[in-house]
Parts: sequence; structure tokens; C-alpha cells
Amino acid sequence: MWKAAFPHAFAPESLEAKRGPQLIMVSRGPLAIWHGLLLLLLLPLPSHGGPALRPPLPSQTTEDSPALHLSSGPGQEPVTIMTFNLTKITKSSSFEFRTWDPEGVIFYGDTNPKNDWFMLGLRDGRPEIQLHNHWAQLTVSAGPRLDDGKWHQMEVKIHGDSLLLRVDGVEVLCLRQVFGQQANNSQLIMRIALGGLLFPASDLRLPLVPALDACLRQDDWLDQQAQTSASVPTSVRSCAVESQPGIFFPPGTGAEFGLQGEATSASFCLDGLWAQGRSLDMDRAQSRSLNIWTHSCPQNPGNGSDTTH
Repeated sequence: MWKAAFPHAFAPESLEAKRGPQLIMVSRGPLAIWHGLLLLLLLPLPSHGGPALRPPLPSQTTEDSPALHLSSGPGQEPVTIMTFNLTKITKSSSFEFRTWDPEGVIFYGDTNPKNDWFMLGLRDGRPEIQLHNHWAQLTVSAGPRLDDGKWHQMEVKIHGDSLLLRVDGVEVLCLRQVFGQQANNSQLIMRIALGGLLFPASDLRLPLVPALDACLRQDDWLDQQAQTSASVPTSVRSCAVESQPGIFFPPGTGAEFGLQGEATSASFCLDGLWAQGRSLDMDRAQSRSLNIWTHSCPQNPGNGSDTTH
């Protein structure tokens, strides 16, 4: 029996629709072989400056708008940060959202990270709002579970002194007396970060794991003229493939393969693999072991498009 542990949220995409390196491991001897393979995978990255080998992303279907993957890999940094002028914004934001992940940050906003911030995320699959300002400090969950792999429409709206949250057109939360008149010396700039926080997770009123393996599309934020900056490299994961049960590994879980006999093997497709916050060098491990082979993953099963590398 061989077990592979996944230290971070990891969501291998659908094998039928994604190209990527395919890892095949063959059982040829005692358990010591697998220990050797793990040591090979944890070898330091090569010092040359060449770019890492990454599979091409599948193209978006014509009926879907481009979607953003909220995960930045093993880290917990936001994938995008937007800056808004409070004198020129509307009072609502909406987007479509899809995930199998039960916990993490959808977006965070602030004018001051110490005393005026807001967070919308998931905990146990349900929407959670944390808010801290001069008028209110609260943490509240409401609405249905959203970690079902389906697209859900979400809207956050400020109406007077109230905050409204709608899910799929239904109002699931209304918080009253949580906003007030801005002071003359208050900040006129608001930041919104997608998929992460702009302060340590321990500074939340109720800490959670910020990293969220999710997709976001058709987003309409406070101001279309906002300044946007990408804070991390674009995720190698794609939101274009069909979401299916079993493509998400929650943090701390693992995959187990039963390999019986001398000629059995396990094969699967990966779009990235990390250990202790470091990307594993599969090419270097392959060059040092006869028990690892890599192939391209087929775009369509049985189409004969596999090409050995």
C-alpha cells in the first residue's frame, strides 16, 4: 500500500479535459522503494534559470466568461488587489462563485486594516461575514452550503447603514446599523483583495484558513475604473474544466493506492505538486529513478494523443 500526503489544498482537474504531466508509479519491490521516491521528490529545485515546465491550459468554452482561480498555490496571498476611490463607487458588488472547498476567503476589503475592514468567506461550506469598524464588530454566518461544485450568484450590497447578502437571488442576511457617516479625516481609498487577506489570518475576529480552492467569474465590483494589481503569479489551475466530485483534496488529507503484485501500477494527472511550501521537481526525480515515468495527459480518453516525454 502506498500513501501520498497532500500538505495543501489540492484540486487536480478533470482528466478528460486537461493536459498535464501524468505520473505513473509501478510497484517493483518493498516499501523502501517508495521511501526513495519521496526523497527524490523532495530534492532541491535546479539552480538554472529556465522556466518550470507547465502544461497548457484548456481554452474557455464560448458560452462561459473567463473565470479566475482564487488559489495562489501553496501560499495564502490574494490573487488580485483592487483599489477604489470611495467618492466614486457604487454600493454593491456581485459575482458567480464555484467551489468544493468548505473554508477560505472569497474577498477582503478595507480602508484601514486596523479599524475598518470586511471579509466574506466560507466556513463549513456556508457564507461567513466578519466586519470591524467604528460602528460594529461582528462575525456571522448565514445561507446555504455553497461547497457543492455548482456556480452560485452572490451579491453584497450596502444600503444606508445596512449590509445585505444575497445568494442566488435570495436575501440570506441583513445586518443593520453597521455603517455610518464617514469622518472628514477618514481614508478615501478602499482596497479589495480576492482570495486572501491583507493582514495575518490571526487578526481576524474568528481565524480561518484563508486559502480557498475556488473559481470566480462574471464579477462586477464597486467601480469598473478601479486600479487592479495582480499580487501573485497566475494560478496554473484552470476554471475551464467541468467541476466533478473527487477533484478536491482538503488540507491534511491524502490519497491511498492499493498496489498488489509485481506488475501493478498507479497513474494520474497533476497540474502541480508542493511539499512544505516548495514546488517538487518531477523532472529531476524522474531522471534519478527508473520507477517514475511521465507522459502527457490525454485531452480526450482513447484518442491516442498520449505522447511520452
